[in-house]
Amino acid sequence: MSNRSDNEVRLLPTLWEGTANSSTWGAINQHHPGFHAENDDALEWHSLHNLHVIMKVIAQDGRNLELVFITNDHESRAVGTLTPDSSVMVVARDTSSAQFTITGDSMMGLGTDQGTDPESGITRFASWVTELRAVR
Repeated sequence: MSNRSDNEVRLLPTLWEGTANSSTWGAINQHHPGFHAENDDALEWHSLHNLHVIMKVIAQDGRNLELVFITNDHESRAVGTLTPDSSVMVVARDTSSAQFTITGDSMMGLGTDQGTDPESGITRFASWVTELRAVR
């Protein structure tokens, strides 16, 4: 752990880039390459490798963050909170949550997604790992 105090919260770089790998049951969210396909209700296992991901820090107020995650054809808003020593960031989005461990100018996030379609009752879910490096 760092000796950083609450008054010395790290300002994160504003642009991060990397890859995500995930295991999904169905196309869980709009970042999934098959989400926009006509057959996105098909419940089957998908294994996704090296999906290009960009994370932008839109705003930071002390330990609290406004974030945007961008993949090939979608972007989504998220919120995040840093631990007092800025070594961990917890992130929440409409259907997912994750914990990112921050080491220097790199971070690794472990997360899950889950959602149920209100009309069909079909539930989709995923687990994923995202690795990011600071660009600026």
